[in-house]
Amino acid sequence: MWAVKAIEGEARVVEVPRPVPGPGEVLIEVRAAGVNRADLLQVAGHYDPPPPGAPDTLGIEVAGVVVEVGADVASPGGAGVEDWLGRPVVALVGGGAQAEFCLARAQHCISLPRSGRMDGFVAGAALLESAVTVWHNFVDLEPRLRWVDGANFETGVAPGTLPGVGPNVQTWRFPKDFTVFIHGGSGAVGSFAIQLARCLGAQVAASAGDASRREKLLLLGARAAADYREEADLLRARQEVSAGRGFDLILDVSGAGGLERNLELLAPGGTPGHHRLTERTAGRSRLGQGSLAFGHDSRLYHPCLVAPRKSAVGVASRRKRVALRGTRTDSPRRGPNLSL
Repeated sequence: MWAVKAIEGEARVVEVPRPVPGPGEVLIEVRAAGVNRADLLQVAGHYDPPPPGAPDTLGIEVAGVVVEVGADVASPGGAGVEDWLGRPVVALVGGGAQAEFCLARAQHCISLPRSGRMDGFVAGAALLESAVTVWHNFVDLEPRLRWVDGANFETGVAPGTLPGVGPNVQTWRFPKDFTVFIHGGSGAVGSFAIQLARCLGAQVAASAGDASRREKLLLLGARAAADYREEADLLRARQEVSAGRGFDLILDVSGAGGLERNLELLAPGGTPGHHRLTERTAGRSRLGQGSLAFGHDSRLYHPCLVAPRKSAVGVASRRKRVALRGTRTDSPRRGPNLSL
């Protein structure tokens, strides 16, 4: 079969053996695959090598149809392995998505709903990495989120205005007046984060580098859009959205370089979450009388010391994050429903 591989700084189509699913795996006939910044970094030689057992070909987001099932795979429907065959799915993988066929852990597969509005395979492959990254930061790692009845929760919006808010719907919600700031709001992770934060009931501000992108942030649901290079503009967004109190949660997709700035925007008790910490050296910031150090870990960048009333969470790099996400199906906070 053909696959795409990084060779001498280029992405090239090569012939490779068709993979065979092992225990707990399914084989997907690929209909669409995502292209991520991580893939481009791998082509350029600036990314960690694939983990043991993962293919050295490109691609971490795959959408397609299951054509083979390995041993010890639980049935998604409870009847038998035949429930998997022909099933349209999307999945995150350690590599090899950009190929004719791709292996995936069965527990990492999400059934792809039918859609009359767009090609579900293309949308699913383009959406999943960003969707799960944001869900992990906003839901799995966020202790202030609450499971509520949409009919009895004061959200500041009319029932039905946002997905998951209705008279008979239970859903995850942020507390009332919860505020979120998203750096890099016009990118894949950022644009999904704005919409999910709004769906969870937050008031949102976001940043982008040019005026046309900032206009799009407002269309996505942000109440305020700021130029991340201008401190005065960031402070204006903080005032507009939080009345100067600061943001309860900040998602920064640019990494630890802006930690000092984010602490100025943060509300007491708020959380600055840093995604895509790609530097191999640890990031460090002064927090009152203590300091916060992000150390390299197999799953998370854990804070070594957190000053009172402010904390930080960091998410590890692409391949290490896949292992973390593998626990999502066992969590009471289930992953996003891909309604395309």
